[in-house]
Amino acid sequence: PDLKVQFFVCRAEEKTAALTYLVKELVNPGEQTIVFAATKHHVEYLGGLMRDEGLQVALVYGEMDQVARNISVAKFRAQKASVLCVTDVAAR
Repeated sequence: PDLKVQFFVCRAEEKTAALTYLVKELVNPGEQTIVFAATKHHVEYLGGLMRDEGLQVALVYGEMDQVARNISVAKFRAQKASVLCVTDVAAR
C-alpha cells in the first residue's frame, strides 16, 4: 500500500477542529489514518471527539494491557476502524 505523510501547521486552539476536518473531509473513503498524540488522555479525548463525528476509531496507549492493544491494532488492520489514534507506544 502507498503511504502518505502529511503535516499541517495551525494554532493550538485550532488543532482539534483542523484534525477533525482533515480526517472527515480530506481522507478518501476506504483510506486509513494514524494519529499520534502525546498522552493517554489526548488519545482518549481525540478518540471520543472522532467517534462523536461518526468515525470508527481504535485507540492504543501505553497503559493498555497487551491483549487490548492487540485487539485495537487488529481492528485497524481489518479495516474495521478508519483511524488509529496512538501514543508513542505504537513505535514499540
